[in-house]
Amino acid sequence: MRRIFIGAIACLSILCLTSCRPSPTLEQVIHTQQAPEVDLECETKVTDNQPETSEKVEDLSPEEEVDESQTQRGQERDAPVLGEQESEKITSDVEYDKDSSLNIKTEQKKDDVPAQDESGAGNLMANVEATAGLSEDPNAKHIVDAYGRTVEIPKNVNRVSACGEAALLVQMLGGSERLVATSKSFTDNTIVSEIFGDENIAKVPALWTGSGASEISASKFQALIAAGPEVCFEFSGQETFTQEQVDMLHEKGIAYIVLPSFNTADNINLSVQIVGDVLGDKSSEGGLDAPAIAREYINFCRSIVNDVSQRVPRFAHNQVDYNNDKYKNGVKYLSGTYDSGKYSLFISEWDDSAYYKMYSENRITMEGKGVALARSGYSTNPLSYYMSLAGVVNTSAIYQDFNVESRWFVSPLAPTTRLLTYSGGVGTVQATNELLTKVGEIQLGSTDFPAIIVANHEIKEKLQADQMWKNYGKVTSKSGIISDYGFLDEDGNIVKTTIVGDYRIYVNPSGAASWTNGSVESIIEPIWLAWKFHNAYTEEEVRETVRTFYRKFYRYELSEEQIDRILNEK
Repeated sequence: MRRIFIGAIACLSILCLTSCRPSPTLEQVIHTQQAPEVDLECETKVTDNQPETSEKVEDLSPEEEVDESQTQRGQERDAPVLGEQESEKITSDVEYDKDSSLNIKTEQKKDDVPAQDESGAGNLMANVEATAGLSEDPNAKHIVDAYGRTVEIPKNVNRVSACGEAALLVQMLGGSERLVATSKSFTDNTIVSEIFGDENIAKVPALWTGSGASEISASKFQALIAAGPEVCFEFSGQETFTQEQVDMLHEKGIAYIVLPSFNTADNINLSVQIVGDVLGDKSSEGGLDAPAIAREYINFCRSIVNDVSQRVPRFAHNQVDYNNDKYKNGVKYLSGTYDSGKYSLFISEWDDSAYYKMYSENRITMEGKGVALARSGYSTNPLSYYMSLAGVVNTSAIYQDFNVESRWFVSPLAPTTRLLTYSGGVGTVQATNELLTKVGEIQLGSTDFPAIIVANHEIKEKLQADQMWKNYGKVTSKSGIISDYGFLDEDGNIVKTTIVGDYRIYVNPSGAASWTNGSVESIIEPIWLAWKFHNAYTEEEVRETVRTFYRKFYRYELSEEQIDRILNEK
């Protein structure tokens, strides 16, 4: 028996060693050709950039769910699927999503009869088992949050706290005087101040720094309690509150509701529905009917998806469904999508603390400070899904991140006789060392890869000034034998680039909330993309869609100058 136990421990140790993840080193090798492959245990491998190394990998089924205690709150996606991943296949517990239709299941008051709303998304429905042991207070109702917990809240909720995109959701559905505390990211947004100025948004205290992803301070928490919220919202995966603070909310009789992360379109719609049911119908009191606005929003989203699909074929590389949290659910595939379209790359940040160097033996051919970063995979936000709807594939969604959320260094250079390395910074090398500016034979600057997308104008300016991102054109080596895209080094050899022509840099729109990180405004993204990449919409149609959205859901009439700012058209 002891031998069996020792053997089992040895096997487990071997498995752990073989599945360890790549870790960043002080100086990370980015790309080299005609050199020995780097194949060190648990380090980055240098491979080619062929389609077979893309997101067609073996994903293990997600670990079986366990009871999520309060100490596990905010960790919905903290247990990524690990292991050897060679080719992506459907796991046994994942079905084809043939029509990408919305399937929202939440709960109503326990004494309500389950019913379908006109949008087809379903109302909040409860059953006896789910609400067993809850009070029979006629002034209470019950809501099911992102963790499936049935939370008792007042029948009439008037005061709530919410951070970041959740605050915008509350303001959209609840209107004036409902939000009693929020985060700096919300109150500091100029568009927010302008469109909700008449709804006293300036009076809402910003008790959280940033987007509210990090916990509130002890003193600010006391200020929150004093503000008297009846419900406090938090996004799954964030630490808006400490566990001790959550316990204190319970002691004070304040409901704590976890909303699904805004990393998929379905999660955004589900959050809209949950918040709508929490805020309720106040139309008889001169307020807003939040559940009705939520249904209208979901129907609006469906109409956008339908309209885009009639103008542009959906493009999904290897038929992968990007409207899915792969870290939690495993990989899903689509049917009926096209296998051709446009490629692009979303660059989310510019890392000024990173350095790059290109070596020729002991000599430095090129060096500089500041490197572009791209988010790994497609499960941290819904952008890749919206790009797919618009017939565009985000190249960072193609390649494996081995279920570890990362920020990848991005370089378009592909030197054949030089070694390119990065040091410092917050980024990491893509796990299989792919070049995100090419897919097979398709390269940046070609008809099928005409542009990249960036988060803001600062990144655009950095790219335009950086030597790595220049279009050098085609050159001939000193020997006269080889011609390729790139520039000549000091020895007359070609330093190759994947940039094969002029390309455009689009600054992604951003309004009262980020379109790329996931918000209620993200649904406008595919229309903007279809305009930029396929001319499937006119500029006026895009502007009218933005104008209609703000009028319908924010009760505000935008000026032309405000639309210019939202669309980042400088």
